[in-house]
Amino acid sequence: MNRLLLSYKNKVLGCRDMDKEIERLNKQLAHLEKSYKAGVVKKSEFLKGKKKVERKIKQANEKVQDRETKTAAITKIINKPKSKKNNTKEKKPDVIINNKQSDKTHNNKSKKRYDDEKSSIWSYLLLLLVIVVVLFFVYKYTETLAPTTDTITMYEYSNFFCSHCDDLQDTLKEIKKDYGVKIKIYHRQFPNDAIHPLSTLAAEASECANDQNKFIEYHNLLFVGNRNNKITEKTDLIELAEMSEVEDIETFKKCLENHEKLEEIQADIDEGEKAGVKATPTLVINGEVLQGAQSYNVIASVINKHLG
Repeated sequence: MNRLLLSYKNKVLGCRDMDKEIERLNKQLAHLEKSYKAGVVKKSEFLKGKKKVERKIKQANEKVQDRETKTAAITKIINKPKSKKNNTKEKKPDVIINNKQSDKTHNNKSKKRYDDEKSSIWSYLLLLLVIVVVLFFVYKYTETLAPTTDTITMYEYSNFFCSHCDDLQDTLKEIKKDYGVKIKIYHRQFPNDAIHPLSTLAAEASECANDQNKFIEYHNLLFVGNRNNKITEKTDLIELAEMSEVEDIETFKKCLENHEKLEEIQADIDEGEKAGVKATPTLVINGEVLQGAQSYNVIASVINKHLG
């Protein structure tokens, strides 16, 4: 029984991940609202995303409430006080009774003791059954919330002044939308100053924005600005930071002017070249290199192959 109680406690502690999931979803909702206000996402996408996140939060809260109800029930059962045995010694009779009466009394006491022991065994068996049933339902409801381990890792080597990299963004959004938790997409810097003299500096600026949790906003505005030929000098990169609602502009400027992120950019370049990246855009999907702005179907076929 001690093993079952220990297993139950471990299950309950594992369920605390749901509280972290609710906190993550609330941050995601807040981030989505900021992106909408900044004009990064369209109203229709914002409403659709907001509805989806709110539905997940509601489901998670229901799971937490259900878990708390079951936890309270099993805790009440576990903490139920045990019945006290009657340790009072029977008084010896003051008179001598005959052997026949003594045997009858002894048999009655033995029968009563047997009934008490039998009742106690059934009580423990019933408690054990309740614990097993509760553990079953705890496992059943927490199992569906466990993250899948069958995931694909994709690295996108990109240059903010590469028009083909810009074209690839919508395709990657569709890939992420369709595959969800089955794929993790990471941006990697691969600037080329031969294409644009601000290429490396723009990559540094995006990493400076990332220090203040504004990478996605800055990333999107950089592509839009380059599409409209509005990124021509260093001051334009600072203006984009203000548009991205970077909270501490002075810290951003200092980061950019001192080239604090240049080593990180070079590390991305070295990593890409080692993996076989020669130009942008290039995707590295579970180690497989896919060059150029490929179509959705081509990228999906590679992902499906690795998912098996």
